[in-house]
Amino acid sequence: MKQGTRAACLLCVVAMLLAPLAHAQSVEAAATAHRLMIRSGLPVQLRGFTLQIEREIRQNAVKLDDKMVAALVGAAREAFRPEALQQDMTVRAAKKLTLSDMRSALAWLESESGQRLTRAEEQASVAVDEQQLREYAERLKAKPLGAKRQKLISDLISASSAVRAYIATQEAIALGVAIGMDSLQPRERRIGEAKLRARLREAMPAEKLQAVLAQQLPIVFAYMYRDIAEPELSAYLGFLKSVAGKRYQDGMNAAFVEVLGRASVEMGELAGQRQTTM
Repeated sequence: MKQGTRAACLLCVVAMLLAPLAHAQSVEAAATAHRLMIRSGLPVQLRGFTLQIEREIRQNAVKLDDKMVAALVGAAREAFRPEALQQDMTVRAAKKLTLSDMRSALAWLESESGQRLTRAEEQASVAVDEQQLREYAERLKAKPLGAKRQKLISDLISASSAVRAYIATQEAIALGVAIGMDSLQPRERRIGEAKLRARLREAMPAEKLQAVLAQQLPIVFAYMYRDIAEPELSAYLGFLKSVAGKRYQDGMNAAFVEVLGRASVEMGELAGQRQTTM
């Protein structure tokens, strides 16, 4: 047997031996990513997106007839199905995070403190409205948080990249509505995704959004964690600032942004399809 042939055969044998191991690692990564999603509380938080999209549609679609609005709402409900968002994000998280990253995050999330923080975030995502936040803000004016707690809240907002996540959320919702409405126009009058993105950035400059969030997020975070003791907030901040915590935040935020972007584009496509069948 020639040397080259022998080497090729050896590589084939090695590949055959490693294939089961690679498959096992892939299965373990997928299972760990699924567990991470559940423990992070994101499945609960994702349920609110369909309602947010629907509210935006009804507020911005005053010039559309009932059939068009129905097409947009139906497309939004399908594209932003919580189960689909969760599955998509789980797959992306498994690719962006190593097993070590995910296990480190789970060590915090499955601790007693981690579970309490997650429950607070879940409850805030489904039970908080603007009226409650306004009333809480008024109470803060009369009785401000202590300096230590204010600093903890500020540091948590920074360490969790909350501003970036909130901006991405608002952009995805606005883009989904814009693409959906654009798809209902006659083909020759459609603007297209690229131009819509550019117009949205002009209408919603990052600097302006950041300024608004700088005022809103401290109130949101203070309300969300109002029943969490300062030692636990400090422990959470310590995790977020750690190498593992930063990797976890970066990976999950990137997956989150990608998932919302994908759903926004899909919503527009579905709205156009629904319109042609009505």
